[in-house]
Amino acid sequence: MIDLNMSLEDFLNEVARVIVSELKDKDFYNLSLEAQMLLIAYKQDNFSAYDFQEKHNLLLKHILFREQISEDEFVKLYDDEMFLEEISTLSKNTNLKEILISHCKRLFA
Repeated sequence: MIDLNMSLEDFLNEVARVIVSELKDKDFYNLSLEAQMLLIAYKQDNFSAYDFQEKHNLLLKHILFREQISEDEFVKLYDDEMFLEEISTLSKNTNLKEILISHCKRLFA
């Protein structure tokens, strides 16, 4: 269940957690370079998916596509183009409550 009272950074960290949980069972050397970079970065203290995306100039969406990650509710929301466009200019501390309510109704109703 999605906590509607979360920041963009918390949301992206949850998406990253889902991706990493699937990637860790795969052969590291058969993963895309982006997926390998995520796995390495995720092990660091104070990992931030928001900062990871900015630092490497790539979206977690690229890893979803390349590695065929199964969709849970966070991934389904994040993978939605309308949702991604709406969050693309937000700061990492922005509360997503209204955005999440709107898109959850649209996607899961």
